Amino acid sequence: MATVDHVAAVVKDLDASVRVLVEGFGFKSTAVSDHQELGIRVCFVEGKNTSIELIQPVAPGPYLVFLEKGLLGFNHIAIEVNDMASAVSKLKGMGIEPSGSKFLGAKGEIQNLDPSTTSDLRLQIIEPRR
Repeated sequence: MATVDHVAAVVKDLDASVRVLVEGFGFKSTAVSDHQELGIRVCFVEGKNTSIELIQPVAPGPYLVFLEKGLLGFNHIAIEVNDMASAVSKLKGMGIEPSGSKFLGAKGEIQNLDPSTTSDLRLQIIEPRR
């Protein structure tokens, strides 16, 4: 059975968004991390059975484009895999193609999937650091 690692939302103000979820709903937050190569600041808020990645674009990159289009809120679903290479191979066999290069994210190695091959779902697969 598949495991959703997290859902992600693009926000204008990371600190304010974290405050709403932590103070308003009781989520626990991780430390804020900067990912200069993606032009973002990131914080995960953890609930009983969910993890939400809050992404604030701060420099040019794929998430700033998303923000500039006015597309705040839901961005993608990250699905956990045990072996990135095997998962990519299996998905390619189904006609699901990677989008861009793999990269190291806050929780592990990530590969975005081409939405035109996933029925327009914005999906990524993640092999968590162990």
